[in-house]
Amino acid sequence: MEITSTKVQLDQLNSLNSLIEKKRKQMINNGLQYGFTNKRTIMISQELDKLINEVLLLGNLLTKECKE
Repeated sequence: MEITSTKVQLDQLNSLNSLIEKKRKQMINNGLQYGFTNKRTIMISQELDKLINEVLLLGNLLTKECKE
């Protein structure tokens, strides 16, 4: 049961990492086109921050489960 849970979490982590890379590219492209202080660029940056925080939380959870 725990192995399945860990596999699902690893899959989520991989998906999040892919989303982070796409969002990062989107932010850079928007910033280059409209400026890095543009409202849309800042909004994308905030979305990127949320994704990174999700990865950190999930990583902490996985680390905790592996120690148990």
